[in-house]
Amino acid sequence: MLMSRRFYLPVVLLFFSVMFQHVWAQNTAAVSSGAKNVTTGAGVDLRLHRRLSQGNLKDENISLLVKGDLQQIEALTLKFGGVYKNAYGNIASIELPEKNVLAFAASQGIQKIENTSTMGRQLMDTSRIRNNVDSVQLGFAPLTAGLKGKDVVG
Repeated sequence: MLMSRRFYLPVVLLFFSVMFQHVWAQNTAAVSSGAKNVTTGAGVDLRLHRRLSQGNLKDENISLLVKGDLQQIEALTLKFGGVYKNAYGNIASIELPEKNVLAFAASQGIQKIENTSTMGRQLMDTSRIRNNVDSVQLGFAPLTAGLKGKDVVG
């Protein structure tokens, strides 16, 4: 029993020291970059906030889902040069120029903003089409007959 305490105490201390160092490093990075809040402020999702804070902002519109007061969202969208598409419940679908998103997010009545234009990922439901399996099995040109997998490799 004495051996187990000698083993676990340094492990627990090491764990807490690593966690403290991680938290301290995040806070000093936020202070050095001038950020007022380590979380992204007015509810902008992390991926969008990172992209907008890097600098290369374009004039083109990006699609957003915004949660908050719908009347204020519609008015703010038009004020910042965007397009108000539609809404359901308290979530609105809008398009807004990239350069205006952070200012829009800091406005009153906006609770959360998420970017909807993420890159899609192809899954296994499209593998037969992308690999032309159907074409090979049916024997489309230049094949003379369909190949089913039996006696294909001799």
